[in-house]
Amino acid sequence: MAVGVESREAADKLDINCTAADDINVAFYQNAVPIVRELAIENNTGRDLAEISVHISGEPAFVTPCVCRIQHVADRATHHIRGLDLKLDPAFLSGINASSRAQLHVRIEAVGDMLGERTVELNLSPPSHWGGVNAAPELLAAFVRPTDPSVDVILREASGKLAAAGRDDAMNGYRKKTKARA
Repeated sequence: MAVGVESREAADKLDINCTAADDINVAFYQNAVPIVRELAIENNTGRDLAEISVHISGEPAFVTPCVCRIQHVADRATHHIRGLDLKLDPAFLSGINASSRAQLHVRIEAVGDMLGERTVELNLSPPSHWGGVNAAPELLAAFVRPTDPSVDVILREASGKLAAAGRDDAMNGYRKKTKARA
């Protein structure tokens, strides 16, 4: 699990805790990796809350705005929103050509009254950038490109060096199923 940016803010004694990935790109969408690790609402308002709606949006619009409904949160209780399935916009994320800052907005309402809001700062990266171990280490494999044209150039150079050394220049080590040849 990637380490994210943890955000916490009290608004009218309602704490909104949101942990999100630091660095997001289209690989999150392609591999169904959630960008929000945790979203929790801590009710310290002195009263029970009912008919709560959690509104989530992004600026720029890298996620589809969504609303989660919560029936009830008792006073002094914390409600964790699990399995938050934010819909990332793959076309928007694929079109990014330079890293830029973005915001994830979380707004809490109960019976139409605004109770609090939280903004989480994060980074949007181009498709070719890996956010590193702090973003999502499991996404490193998403950047392997065995069919990239540059691989053919490397293979031709390796074949030439093998031939120059008087060795078999065929790139067939895996087909021969020998570790030494591979």
